[in-house]
Parts: sequence; C-alpha cells; structure tokens
Amino acid sequence: MERLLRFETLIAICALLISAITGAAVVYQTHIIQSEYAATIWPYLSVDTFVTNQRRVDIKMTNDGLGPALIRSAQLVIDGKRARSWEDLESIVRRDARGRVAFGSSSINASTTIRPGESHQLISANLAPDVSPDILARHRVVLTFCYCSLNDSCWSLHSVPGVVGGEFPHQVSSCRIDEGIATKLY
Repeated sequence: MERLLRFETLIAICALLISAITGAAVVYQTHIIQSEYAATIWPYLSVDTFVTNQRRVDIKMTNDGLGPALIRSAQLVIDGKRARSWEDLESIVRRDARGRVAFGSSSINASTTIRPGESHQLISANLAPDVSPDILARHRVVLTFCYCSLNDSCWSLHSVPGVVGGEFPHQVSSCRIDEGIATKLY
C-alpha cells in the first residue's frame, strides 16, 4: 500500500512538472507571437536633407517601417533655443541670406500620421542663385520627434538635418503629447 502511495505521488509530481513546463511554453510562445505582431506594425522614421540643383533644400521625414507612425510630439531647436514654429528658422535664414530665400513648410503635431513608405515634407527653401546652400548650416538645427505604433510602442528620433549618421530611433516607454512645429503662430 505504501509503495502504491509513493507511485501515485510520483505520477502526480510528474504531472505537475509537465503542466508547469507546458504553461511556461505557452507563455513563451505568446510572447513570441506578440513580438512578431509588433514587428509587423513597427514604424521607422528618418529625416533626410536633399539639395537639388544647389538652389533648393528640402528636409523630409520618411517612414521606412511597416506600420504607421503616430506622431505624439515634435520639437525644433535652433542654436540651443526651442523654436515655436518654422517661421523662427525662416526668419534666421532670411536674415543671413538678406531675404534671398523663399520658404515652404508644413505643420507636424500630435494629429500627424505618416503611413509606411510615405514621406512628409517638413521644410523647403528655394535659394537665390548667389546664395549657397551652406547658409542653412550656419545654425545648429535639431529636430526631435516622439512617435508610436498602433500597439503603443513608442520611439524618439533626434535628428540634425544635413548631418548623416547617428539618427537612429530609440525605444521609449511612452510619448508625452506635446505641441508640434507649426507653420504659423496664431
């Protein structure tokens, strides 16, 4: 009888062990499936500067990822001071170029969504023939964006237009919804 009791205890312990291993496998598999799903909707933003015919400079943000990028905040810093709008940058460059530059810009804020493969024109500057594109590099311009995916995974991108490298988004726990960079202050 005692031997039968030991045998039943051994079977019960084995059953519990197998159940625990199965439970752990299910939890791990669920984690893998969640990670795979997150990868299918992962946005990846980059900021690029284009100089065309030495007369036009464009700064664009592109979503090279697989899912939409939901912008939560955007900041523009010029020479270490936070700017409220693109007009702050425009007035500095116009002053340096003695007015021989025409600007175009678009707002970017918490209502902006950039689809996969889509580019968003941030700013364009048309320069007079005697104005060098280097005029835009006289001041340190830094763009910082915080954006999220559809499953609320979030990233921050810190970019210095015209400088190649070092512009990789890094994951953050969340984004604070903040004012964006407007085309005009009202």
